Amino acid sequence: MKIYYSQSWEDIEVIIKALQINGSDIVLAITSSGDNIFGILLKEPKIIYAVDKNPCQNALFELKIKSIELLEYEEFLQISGIKVSKNINKIFEKIIPNLSQFTKNLFQKNKRFLRKGFLNIGKFENYILFINKFFLPFFISKGKIGKMFLFKNIKKQREYYYKKWRKDLYPLIFKLFFNEKLLRFLGRDPEYFKYLNKINMAEYYYKKAENLFLKSPVKDNFYLNYILTGKYNFAFPSYYLRENFFKLKTLLNRIKIINSDILSFLKNTENVFTKFYLSDIFEGETLDYFKNTFAEIINKSKKGAKFIYFNHFLDRIPENKKIKIYKNIQLENINRTFFYREIITGEIL
Repeated sequence: MKIYYSQSWEDIEVIIKALQINGSDIVLAITSSGDNIFGILLKEPKIIYAVDKNPCQNALFELKIKSIELLEYEEFLQISGIKVSKNINKIFEKIIPNLSQFTKNLFQKNKRFLRKGFLNIGKFENYILFINKFFLPFFISKGKIGKMFLFKNIKKQREYYYKKWRKDLYPLIFKLFFNEKLLRFLGRDPEYFKYLNKINMAEYYYKKAENLFLKSPVKDNFYLNYILTGKYNFAFPSYYLRENFFKLKTLLNRIKIINSDILSFLKNTENVFTKFYLSDIFEGETLDYFKNTFAEIINKSKKGAKFIYFNHFLDRIPENKKIKIYKNIQLENINRTFFYREIITGEIL
């Protein structure tokens, strides 16, 4: 087991808009890095069950929770990696006594990973940092990247992209590092490629990323900020903002972390849910597992329960009279990421 993602790469604004979280909601969410669960928590649901079959992902989330609970804001920015710090190990010592044994052992054995902050310890994030350190600066300057995040006018941003980026070596470098083989072995969880048919992944990602440069304001896109610079220096995820940090401190007791795959959890829980954030978990699962999971979701949902998940390159869409699937043109238009082919949302009838 390892930490594959230390950040979340599905747009939190898309998730919030799709689920329409309110104070009475009982939410079932895939943990992953935990970042999007914090985003959901800021909408103050009644409770969130954070479920992940990878205990290392849950351990990372526990570390983040305890960092918010026990640290001052400046200390949190340091241990997260937002701010460069030589004091991360000292800050970590404040948290250790309050961690579960598994989480304590995981991070005490791997303290060197925490030196760069918990935002940067995932397999995918390390791949992004590797590209930023050893390759990207030789093909596109920091100045060109920085300027892209300064435009307030989409037309000028688009013109700059065509003149300074598209004619440069950026397209070649992008397609090289976002091709399937490199992502499979160096960037993402190999399980997510298990059932994948042959597809030009690099070309697909490139076109989706280009669409972001041409049609949406880059200055507010913290996903692109990290991918292009290896840090957050122009835009920030919502839960790293000071006011949200202190709000989260008051809401952390609404989170319950569960070590389980989602199907097993649904079969064994007596809870009934109103909202489901399912991330992209079906990419690495069989079609039968997908169908059985949605059968259990129907059984464990209140009428009108909403769900969202993301298809990478597999077609995983439930076919059931008790499920209504929505068209998601609006969500696609506001999406600030490029890693997924489809956003699937719907309602339990």
